Amino acid sequence: PYAMEELRLKIASEWSVLRTYEQYADVVSPQEMAFAREVIIHDMGLLAHFAGDSTQPLHTTIHHHGWVGPNPDGFTTDPRFHEYIDGTILTQDHITFAELKARARPPENFNPADDWAQILAAIAATQAKVVPLYTLQRDGKLEQPAGKRFIEDCILEGGARLAGLWVSAYQASRIDPYVARELEHLADALAALPE
Repeated sequence: PYAMEELRLKIASEWSVLRTYEQYADVVSPQEMAFAREVIIHDMGLLAHFAGDSTQPLHTTIHHHGWVGPNPDGFTTDPRFHEYIDGTILTQDHITFAELKARARPPENFNPADDWAQILAAIAATQAKVVPLYTLQRDGKLEQPAGKRFIEDCILEGGARLAGLWVSAYQASRIDPYVARELEHLADALAALPE
């Protein structure tokens, strides 16, 4: 959650810089504008990693590589279970971007001013899926339609969460008064130069 919130705030700040640059495009070079866009894209990519992880139940538990400790329900203790969920099952069930694209969900709604409680609640909701995931595996249903739907639901939720965080970051951005003031000074200095 900390990385997700830090990156969302960073992206909001980066959008603020870009929006301010765009307002003062006459004094900002094309290279500076392009770099500002590349920084946003880079951090949006980093946020994609954490938002996606936050919807995979095994990323929210101590039972991430098989069940550890007391195991009265007889869940798998296979240390490769995480690898299986993150990769093998996707290939095995033919879960692809092309297949899921048409079922993409709208962005989750995050408060641009303060989304911390929402991020924590979203991760808690994912953690509540740990036992159901292990139960599907134990009961041999993970490789059946119910298991495929479960995995697809997690992936679709990840896309909606990521989109919501991106939207929230943009909505939190504004024209940066400090950058605007400095660009105005630059514009004034450039205007005062002899031709």
